[in-house]
Amino acid sequence: MYHHVDQSWRDRPRFMSDETVKAFARNLADYVMSAKIDEVTVLLHGGEPLLAGEQRIIQFCNTIRQTLESQATTVEFAMQTNGVLLTPRWMEVLNEFNVTFGVSLDGNRTANDRHRVDHAGGSSYEEVERALQMLQASPHGHLFRGFLSVIDLDNDPLATYRYLAQWKPPRLDFLFPEGTHDRPPPGIKGGGDVTRQPTPYADWLIPIFDEWFNNPGETGMRLFENLIDVLLGGRSQTDGTGDGSFNLVTIETDGAIEDVDLYKAAYVGAPSLGLPSQPPPNVFSTSFAELTSWPNVIERHRLNMIEGLCRTCTQCPAVQACGGGFVPHRWSLANGFSNPSVYCADLYKLSAHVNHKLGMALKPLLEIDQVKPLVQTKYASG
Repeated sequence: MYHHVDQSWRDRPRFMSDETVKAFARNLADYVMSAKIDEVTVLLHGGEPLLAGEQRIIQFCNTIRQTLESQATTVEFAMQTNGVLLTPRWMEVLNEFNVTFGVSLDGNRTANDRHRVDHAGGSSYEEVERALQMLQASPHGHLFRGFLSVIDLDNDPLATYRYLAQWKPPRLDFLFPEGTHDRPPPGIKGGGDVTRQPTPYADWLIPIFDEWFNNPGETGMRLFENLIDVLLGGRSQTDGTGDGSFNLVTIETDGAIEDVDLYKAAYVGAPSLGLPSQPPPNVFSTSFAELTSWPNVIERHRLNMIEGLCRTCTQCPAVQACGGGFVPHRWSLANGFSNPSVYCADLYKLSAHVNHKLGMALKPLLEIDQVKPLVQTKYASG
């Protein structure tokens, strides 16, 4: 969020005030009651959430838990951290509130130090590796849910995957770098006919998929598992594949209610859920129940679904698999979000490859049972 087009973080406080936390908790409790929700997830994100300090984290979780304790609702806390500040004491604090967490790590020392350095430009690798070793010995190691890794085309894909897999993470997720047609990611030109661009990200991911698919049980892979789910007729569990929905909001440190921070890559004000004619939504003044009927929220929900895609996408044979990709990756100043993803060609090639491998794996079973194949999606060659 610190390097995207939208720089609104500069005008906001570093931390949430106690009043903002309480307003959020009351708002959430009211919504849980009115919508009869059985379970909610509160994600601690950043920047680096552990920079808030032990007391702020404890007070935050206590406030949420106590405010919702009268509701018949399960509250799950989760967090994303770079791992540098993790210590045995932090593990005790997180365990007290059952805060599960993922670690952001892009690979080995070389991969990590391309982008994840401290403010002085020094390597953070040794601190992260120390934290991972501590996790393996911790009695609270079950809180660790896996890695989030941003794809860097300069890193060797299989070396990156094997390095991360050696830590035996429960889950591993490779993320596309943030980009739009106007500000394309590395390796992609942007603009024009994106369906016929080179496919550097698919080419990077396919060797990893093949090794993972041929050696089941090593670690969960969210992107690959979601593609398999939708290709077999199921439903994706996250945005970016399959038919999605609008089910996550960001509460900024000043209490503003916004869309996910991925939108900050599109244009200034892109995360906003308000209209120019009305004040932006805030936990102090806008109930979550009220927000669900706001035009921008309804439109964002539509954009996450197949019906919200442009004509090129809706006519594509791979649309049920990729779902058009993440909404912010479709942005251009010329057409708004009515474009294929800037990763269109990569998503198409990756989906086609997964579909082929899945079909080949199921073929013997289907021939024996003499039933119709489950995987019938047809992709054009090329």
